[in-house]
Amino acid sequence: MKKGLMSFSLGILLVSSVLAQEETLMGGELSHGGFGGPVLKITQINEELGLLTGGRGAWIVGHMITIGGGGYTLINDIEVTSVADAPNLRFEYGGFEMGFIIASDKLLHFSVNSLFGTGTVGHRWGEGDGDWDAADTDHFFVLEPSANVIVNVAKFFRIGLGASYRYVTGVDDFGDISDADLSGVSAVVTLKFGSF
Repeated sequence: MKKGLMSFSLGILLVSSVLAQEETLMGGELSHGGFGGPVLKITQINEELGLLTGGRGAWIVGHMITIGGGGYTLINDIEVTSVADAPNLRFEYGGFEMGFIIASDKLLHFSVNSLFGTGTVGHRWGEGDGDWDAADTDHFFVLEPSANVIVNVAKFFRIGLGASYRYVTGVDDFGDISDADLSGVSAVVTLKFGSF
């Protein structure tokens, strides 16, 4: 009798362990998507108003995690008065981005992300892109975390409004321009096109 009861109990345990589903953080099929689009940043560079344009794109995993990259360049003229002939500042950076999206299916939701990368600062003479000398540049590392409010405009289009802080380090050889002159807060507008 005892052997029969033990065999029955063991059988119940084996069957229930086979039928039980494994619990995981990310269950079921993992969804994938992606986006890309233009970005405008309004910031202060060398104590003047700076406009940065560029773009970013990312792979979206499970409607929550973003893995991608972005790149940005200064488009308006900022004079470097410490240099003869007062050239304008050439400033650009880019790198790898990772982020997290909170409640992406809601009309208004939030995201946070960080860029880790490198950039170049230099002198630019003339209007628009102007002329610049590659030897007259310095390179730096940049870390830029950001937080955004996202509006779901359509299934394929979203607008992000947010703020970031650009932390620049490694500018050693560029006259009076320092890491602090290139670091700062930005107001950020992002247009995202893709599959979310």
